[in-house]
Amino acid sequence: MNPFLKFIAIISIIPLLIGLYFFDNIKGYYRFKLYCEKEGGLKVFDPIKKGVGLLAKNKEEAHSAALLENIGFVRYKDEDGNFYDIKYLGGNFQVDVSFDKKPADLSVEPNYQWKNINSNVFGELRLSKTGYEIFNFSKNSVSVRYSIFYYSRFDRRKTLLDAPSHIGCFNNFSKDYRYKDPLFKEIDSAFQN
Repeated sequence: MNPFLKFIAIISIIPLLIGLYFFDNIKGYYRFKLYCEKEGGLKVFDPIKKGVGLLAKNKEEAHSAALLENIGFVRYKDEDGNFYDIKYLGGNFQVDVSFDKKPADLSVEPNYQWKNINSNVFGELRLSKTGYEIFNFSKNSVSVRYSIFYYSRFDRRKTLLDAPSHIGCFNNFSKDYRYKDPLFKEIDSAFQN
């Protein structure tokens, strides 16, 4: 075989081998983009009335739910089994003094449940989902979902210095103390009079 043709054949195999080596990364990236397009961001299945109560799993989730302007209160149960209703007053959302905390008024039931989502997407490589759901107790269904997807382009254990390589969609974060993230403004748009 001609040495020049042999050289061309070897050179043309290199991109093919690189493509095969990174095939999972390329496929995973396009799967990530598909999830972002179809399921990412705000999805309103059933608008929520303004002024309703939300039930949260714990104080931390209650603090994030209370950032919504259009809710009446957020109820949670503390470690001692006591129920409290809170409302955001303003200021730094990470400190307790920014919230009006009262013993729960058990004569008023929360209509919805606030849930944090944080899971890997089943059957997908290095793809995870985070966000929030508002579950309607009376209809036994999710009324509002806000989903953020993250994709790690490379396995961190195989990168130089354990470098992160994740990207996300619908994850525009803010330092605004009223809204932890712009997504809270979007979730507020799911409320109606």
